[in-house]
Amino acid sequence: DKIEVGFPASSKGEIESAKKIKERDLESTLVGLARSLKNDIDAVIDSDLEYVHTFIGTSPLHRDYKLKKSKDEIIETAVNAVEYAKDYGLTVEFSAEDATRTEWDFLHDVFSEVVDAGADFLDVPDTVGVLTPVFTRELVTNIKNSFKTPISVHFHNDFGLATANTLTAIECGANQAHVTINGLGERTGNCSLEELV
Repeated sequence: DKIEVGFPASSKGEIESAKKIKERDLESTLVGLARSLKNDIDAVIDSDLEYVHTFIGTSPLHRDYKLKKSKDEIIETAVNAVEYAKDYGLTVEFSAEDATRTEWDFLHDVFSEVVDAGADFLDVPDTVGVLTPVFTRELVTNIKNSFKTPISVHFHNDFGLATANTLTAIECGANQAHVTINGLGERTGNCSLEELV
């Protein structure tokens, strides 16, 4: 029901391809990926898309080494991005990148703040594929019990568990799963659409 058609901020070609896909008038909502930056969200808007999937790293490794930002700065950046996108009338899915290696208390704080800012979906990425079904059950159940906002999951296949973890997440109340054809995707790939179906 949704197709993420690219990362518009990465090139003019991505923007043009998103526009061409939109012209096909598919029976799917088209989504543009964006970091939690105004320029990235502007590129989604320039692509004529109405749904943005925005993200920022939340784990200690991402905060300390990739982004070099404090917890407060991460939250401020995330909230600003969600509010900015909502000001332009976009549907917003927010991802806490590397959620599965983020301290639960901080993940909860980030999700609380972006929900208050207007996020329409909370996405739980297993960025480096460390989940097992048991941990998936605990994590998704905690999020589901804490928030009324629909939950999306985005699981990688580093240890061959993307489909198992996604099925577990759905059993625990996740509302949406990110999948790919034949499991293709970043690095080790994501949950396979045909396996999940």
